[in-house]
Amino acid sequence: MFTMLRRAVFGAVIAALTGAILRIFGGDGAPPQRGGWREISPDELG
Repeated sequence: MFTMLRRAVFGAVIAALTGAILRIFGGDGAPPQRGGWREISPDELG
Protein backbone atom coordinates (compact mmCIF):
# COMPACT_ATOMS: atom_id res chain seq x y z
CA MET A 1 0.00 0.00 0.00
CA PHE A 2 2.73 2.45 0.96
CA THR A 3 4.73 1.58 -2.16
CA MET A 4 1.79 2.42 -4.41
CA LEU A 5 1.29 5.76 -2.67
CA ARG A 6 5.00 6.52 -2.93
CA ARG A 7 4.96 5.75 -6.67
CA ALA A 8 1.93 7.99 -7.19
CA VAL A 9 3.58 10.88 -5.34
CA PHE A 10 6.82 10.35 -7.29
CA GLY A 11 4.90 10.42 -10.59
CA ALA A 12 3.09 13.60 -9.62
CA VAL A 13 6.38 15.27 -8.68
CA ILE A 14 7.97 14.28 -12.00
CA ALA A 15 4.92 15.60 -13.91
CA ALA A 16 5.02 18.89 -12.00
CA LEU A 17 8.76 19.33 -12.61
CA THR A 18 8.35 18.56 -16.30
CA GLY A 19 5.52 21.08 -16.57
CA ALA A 20 7.56 23.74 -14.78
CA ILE A 21 10.58 23.18 -17.00
CA LEU A 22 8.46 23.36 -20.15
CA ARG A 23 6.78 26.53 -18.89
CA ILE A 24 10.10 28.21 -18.11
CA PHE A 25 12.07 27.14 -21.19
CA GLY A 26 9.25 26.51 -23.65
CA GLY A 27 8.86 30.06 -24.89
CA ASP A 28 5.88 32.38 -24.76
CA GLY A 29 3.33 29.89 -26.07
CA ALA A 30 2.81 31.70 -29.37
CA PRO A 31 2.76 29.59 -32.53
CA PRO A 32 5.79 29.87 -34.81
CA GLN A 33 5.67 32.79 -37.20
CA ARG A 34 7.80 31.09 -39.86
CA GLY A 35 8.10 27.57 -41.19
CA GLY A 36 5.30 25.08 -41.48
CA TRP A 37 3.84 23.74 -44.70
CA ARG A 38 4.93 25.02 -48.07
CA GLU A 39 4.50 23.90 -51.64
CA ILE A 40 7.42 22.10 -53.19
CA SER A 41 8.40 21.90 -56.82
CA PRO A 42 8.95 18.59 -58.63
CA ASP A 43 12.67 19.43 -58.80
CA GLU A 44 12.92 19.19 -55.00
CA LEU A 45 11.48 15.66 -54.97
CA GLY A 46 14.36 14.05 -56.86
